[in-house]
Amino acid sequence: MRERICVLAWKEPGISGVSRGEKLHVCGEAQFMADELNREWPSIHHWAAPATDVELAAHARQAARLMAAEAH
Repeated sequence: MRERICVLAWKEPGISGVSRGEKLHVCGEAQFMADELNREWPSIHHWAAPATDVELAAHARQAARLMAAEAH
């Protein structure tokens, strides 16, 4: 499941850390959103990052809904 569920991640210039969104997405959709954000804000690098175990546990219901939707 972890390989198919992602969060949006981004790196701002001049900032040492990486930021991660809280909402889970199917990875293909997250990458599409990241591509759109990169076009809109080219100075900030966005990408679809695999959800961590902590993120999946914190949003278990959302992860289950995404997996169920993927199965149909």
